[in-house]
Amino acid sequence: MKNILFFLFVLIIVSCKKDNHDDHDHHHHDDIVITISLTSPAESASFDVSDVVNITGDITADGTIHGYTVELINVSNADSILFSNDVHSHDESLSISETWTNNLSDTSNVIVRITAFSDHEGENAEVLNRSIQCNGL
Repeated sequence: MKNILFFLFVLIIVSCKKDNHDDHDHHHHDDIVITISLTSPAESASFDVSDVVNITGDITADGTIHGYTVELINVSNADSILFSNDVHSHDESLSISETWTNNLSDTSNVIVRITAFSDHEGENAEVLNRSIQCNGL
């Protein structure tokens, strides 16, 4: 009987330590500093129909980046999503390299939005917005 009580006591202690560790990890994600630098497109750049919009840059952090999202949002059309891509990774630095071809029929203001996450839940994120213009036909 003493062995069973001892085993249960050890199990409870180990469980408590694991919970405390999880809380520490959660707070650690909140402390990660993420930096997004977008090389292209340039702020206020203009793109004609059929022009390729190259979205390039880097994401760095002082901890693990769990991924990022690239979105092109048509502000002139009720914030409709023109392009979206999610990248899942576990690195301290990532390179962004996406392309989208302007296929809009109306001239529109578009936001290029990069969102980088330091956790899988998306609770700690850094967002960079860049405005461009996409000319229509």
